[in-house]
Amino acid sequence: MSTPNSEIEEVMASMSIEDRELLNEILAEEDTSILASEGQAIVRQKWDTKSLVDKKINKAVMLIAKTKKDPMYDKFKKFFKLSRFWRAKLRDKYYGIARGIVMSKGGMKATDIAKAVHERLGK
Repeated sequence: MSTPNSEIEEVMASMSIEDRELLNEILAEEDTSILASEGQAIVRQKWDTKSLVDKKINKAVMLIAKTKKDPMYDKFKKFFKLSRFWRAKLRDKYYGIARGIVMSKGGMKATDIAKAVHERLGK
């Protein structure tokens, strides 16, 4: 019976240089060091095989598009940066109202926030 390390070495040896570089880049970007500090909520993530594989595939797709200098990737990058900018602006503007709604509905255990927002705003 082979050990997990020898299996990994066998897989790595069978990969092309480009695939190995891509895999190493993906693994290097994974942030496995999550520290729980005071006042910080720990969010449980879904760790089933399908979600992990989907995350890795999605990351590989973006890396491939980036290396091939795909024009769609450039558009994605531009609008992703813009969306983060505008999300921060909206957060600054509506943080207090949103926090009030979430905390009145149970905070971390709040369910159906959309319904609560619609009730509060009367829409």
